[in-house]
Amino acid sequence: MKGRMGAISSSLVVWFFLVFLYSMIVMIVIQYIPYLWKKPLLAGFLVLNP
Repeated sequence: MKGRMGAISSSLVVWFFLVFLYSMIVMIVIQYIPYLWKKPLLAGFLVLNP
């Protein structure tokens, strides 16, 4: 029983770590999406309007 509890707790720790890592990556991507989206749009706008 003790070994099972240890396995469950360790898997929970790994799961929480993965969720934390994923949320951090998602937050970073969300912050950079407008920049990455506006840059090509701005370049195209400058090319189309000399």
